[in-house]
Amino acid sequence: MPELFILFLLAVYKVIIVYFGFMILFLCPSLVVYQEFLLWNNETALKPLSLLGLIKVYCLAVLWMTLCLIGSVLLLPKYALTRDVSYETQCIVEPCITRFCAWLLLGKTRIIDIHKLPPPNDRLESNVLIRKEQPNDEHQEKNGYIYVANHSSMIDTMVVYHLSRRFKWWSKSSLKYIPGVGYIGILGKHILVDRFNKKNNKSALGRTPTDTTRKSQNTASNLFTQS
Repeated sequence: MPELFILFLLAVYKVIIVYFGFMILFLCPSLVVYQEFLLWNNETALKPLSLLGLIKVYCLAVLWMTLCLIGSVLLLPKYALTRDVSYETQCIVEPCITRFCAWLLLGKTRIIDIHKLPPPNDRLESNVLIRKEQPNDEHQEKNGYIYVANHSSMIDTMVVYHLSRRFKWWSKSSLKYIPGVGYIGILGKHILVDRFNKKNNKSALGRTPTDTTRKSQNTASNLFTQS
């Protein structure tokens, strides 16, 4: 019996390794590369995406999913104890991963006219980490904001964290199945909308104002229109 149990565990381990390897190294990056290829090689693009650019897109997708997977695993012990790691996810793990990926593969990001945005509900403790609000914080607002932006490339998701704002994503529920990225979305309590289920959508939207403001330290929402 012990030998059979060990063999079973080894089989499960191999299945997990093959699954994550296939998803992270092939399927998901291939879909991302294909999407970016279509985006940058149409008549409205500034210039076509070169072979080097496609390789960078692939590396960016693999690195992003891998780091998100590592980050979600590191958050599991606290999640098992407290059932809430939304602050650590939104203010530490996500900014660190996305800024590192953007810096490594895209270069320096510069934000223009950031003063035109509403003041942050959280002041920066450093260039990356965002601290929790204090009860009498002069920067704390009574209501959360909704940031709405155009979206076409995965680069948008990388650079938006340079705004140094804490927010929750509104995104399609199918993203939760992406290794690493989906797990971070769940742990961060982001708003996952099923575009094919109107009943669930009404329920999710009905909870949104409360979930993104009073119960989450006035956390803002970020919505990519994709239109």
